[in-house]
Amino acid sequence: MKSKFAQRTAITVSILLATGTMFTGCGNPAKSSQKVTLQVLNYKREAVDILEELAADFEKENPDIHIQLDSPSDATNILKTRLVKEDPPDIAMIGGDRAYADFVDADIMVDLSDYAGLDKVQDVYLTMAKQLELRQKEGQYCVPFASNAAGVLYNRDMFKENGWEIPQTWNEFMSLCQTIRDSGTTPFYFMLKDSWTGITPWNALAANLTTPDIYTEVSLGDTTFTENYASSAHKMDELLEFSQSDPFAYGYNDGCTAFGNGESAMLLQGNWAIPQILSANPDINIGAFTLPVSDQAGETLLVSGIDFCFTVMRDENLEACEKFMDFMLRDENAARYYENQNAVACLKGDFEVPQSLSEMASYWEDGKVIDFPDHHYPAELPAADMLQGYLMNKDLDTFLNKFDNEWQKTNRDLIAILKEERNN
Repeated sequence: MKSKFAQRTAITVSILLATGTMFTGCGNPAKSSQKVTLQVLNYKREAVDILEELAADFEKENPDIHIQLDSPSDATNILKTRLVKEDPPDIAMIGGDRAYADFVDADIMVDLSDYAGLDKVQDVYLTMAKQLELRQKEGQYCVPFASNAAGVLYNRDMFKENGWEIPQTWNEFMSLCQTIRDSGTTPFYFMLKDSWTGITPWNALAANLTTPDIYTEVSLGDTTFTENYASSAHKMDELLEFSQSDPFAYGYNDGCTAFGNGESAMLLQGNWAIPQILSANPDINIGAFTLPVSDQAGETLLVSGIDFCFTVMRDENLEACEKFMDFMLRDENAARYYENQNAVACLKGDFEVPQSLSEMASYWEDGKVIDFPDHHYPAELPAADMLQGYLMNKDLDTFLNKFDNEWQKTNRDLIAILKEERNN
């Protein structure tokens, strides 16, 4: 494997730009006679208990290695701060999103191309990790471990009692929504008081109605979001027609509770919402299906992203890092994590899809998945707020123009580099 701790590039997030130095030599390199301490930064606070259990079991097998697990409330910013202080953790367990892409582009992660554990990862998630990169680089910089999925959560018992079928096309879906409303039941409970909740159905629409290359193409000026996002916006309007009254007055907790209590037949969210719903009604029988964006059955892809991956930030303790990742990638240990977190495997193997997501299983089996568009949006781009404003005001031109303008503003350094590289 190659260590890639080179000087920061101009497109790195501002907090990383403050340094421009090398990370090699940081920390306390372990001598062969000493116990190695691996500093592991974890961004999934909800997984602390199971990760601590697994770390303890690893230490029993490897008494010469201690896992120092740190799970701060704002792990991404903590990681940036540690990088500025030239004190990176050995391993960062983070999500596959724009922050990951920024770290890769800044050359601060170890190239894991030679790590044998990559053979256990499904190809679709290895490809997804490469597609996240702002500029294509040689190498593989993360080990995807767990994924999540967005779509339509539905009340299985309510569907069964009424004879409602899972739709396969957009027209069938709209017809189902009308049938549900005609029966006196609210099809969806929208939660747009919290703007981020609107991004979930948006992701399903935008992912399927554009291509994974759109972000680079827009940056290079080959197309615009105005040209590509209008159809997604129109379909968001159609979905909103089947919401409860005043969808902007209710937030995420309200919607999860309402759906749990049977006030709507469906909820446009992902598997992360299931624990919240069950806290309102432990007896609800929740299912999930892919939002059928296409008018042709079987053409829609499931929106599923890398929820949790392993990255190595320095290579002084590389052998110990590999041992820890090997341990986590063992079938029995990975299965413990997936079951505990109601997560879906990024790994190959006979892992059960959570029962509540069983209707989606064939999409993972066939590799018919596509990443969340908002994983490619910079944190500074207020996509959720812009979408909320559009749904409230119905001003499509303003929404699309603002999306293009905000993209140009928040990616200006990247855009300049991409255009320079193409011209050269």
